[in-house]
Amino acid sequence: MGDDGSVGRRIEDISTVVAALSRAAGNALDPSSILARTAAVLDDVVEIGHVSLWTWSGDRLSLAATHPRADRELRTIDLDGETSAPGAVSVTLHGRAVTLGRLIVVPAEGTTFEATEQALIDIAASQIAGALERAQLFAEVMELERLKSDFIARVSHELRTPITIINGFLETLIAHDERLDTEQRLHMLERSRAAASRLGDLIEELLILSRIEGGVLTPQPETVVLTELFDVVRAAAAEPDQVLLPLPADDRIATDRALLVRALGLLVDNAVKYGGVAELVTRSDGDTRIIEVRDRGSGFPDDVRATAFEMFTRSQSNGAVPGLGVGLAIARTLVEVLDGTIAIDDAHPGPGALVRIVLPG
Repeated sequence: MGDDGSVGRRIEDISTVVAALSRAAGNALDPSSILARTAAVLDDVVEIGHVSLWTWSGDRLSLAATHPRADRELRTIDLDGETSAPGAVSVTLHGRAVTLGRLIVVPAEGTTFEATEQALIDIAASQIAGALERAQLFAEVMELERLKSDFIARVSHELRTPITIINGFLETLIAHDERLDTEQRLHMLERSRAAASRLGDLIEELLILSRIEGGVLTPQPETVVLTELFDVVRAAAAEPDQVLLPLPADDRIATDRALLVRALGLLVDNAVKYGGVAELVTRSDGDTRIIEVRDRGSGFPDDVRATAFEMFTRSQSNGAVPGLGVGLAIARTLVEVLDGTIAIDDAHPGPGALVRIVLPG
């Protein structure tokens, strides 16, 4: 081992390396930079052949980065993160709540790792795990900032549009009142009324979002006749003539009338907006009540099908259609407050999109 002086120097050297490893990936924001900076520190004290960083992608480990280059033997590892590379050390990367992946370090040809070197590799792995979590957190924060900026811009645009329409028609009516006939006045007033209704809907969506954020959505159950409730939804729709209702029936359910009307109203307006028609259907299934809203459009685009009920979801193919991208997310929250579930049915026969709500009967 050597005299006390050499032991002291050895400990001091290890402490220096540990400190360097702690600093190495501190500001790195992607797996390649994290691995490269960490491996650069190890290169000075450990004879390394290749280092590879593997992260979980779904149910398998995927190669995220290598240093200095990818080794053919390292392109395939088993689910336990093991490799057949001679003398390789495979270390699990542990996050605070989940396993992040694996660090595999292969010694230089003809060498093996000593116990101290393996300990340094373990320390490097822990620093890499921390850096990966920081990078993921940074990416999430940046995505939230992007969504926030996009939402504010979208809200500003959506609010400005009906206000501009209302102001424009009112200014025309005031400035040219004597030159306008009755039909022209009615047309302008009707357009203004529709714009005001749209403005009211947008404000209501923002108020509901505020209540959701504040956790103050509390249902007030009462006995509701569904077909009567559907009449209310139809009357409040942006295009009432495009809403098709089932035949009147005495189907009753105990639920919060206002919350269910709002949830169905959002689904109906979405169906009319993207599919031309909204058809409401209801039926019982054991001790549950099923309500379906179906349109006659092309269905949910592939790029939003999996995230349709998440906040701010907007398809790239429907960018010209007005909206905040929060309607379906609000509908989902309202349904969940009512102890129900909501989902897209991709297997239904015929064209169009079908959204199904299941509520306690």
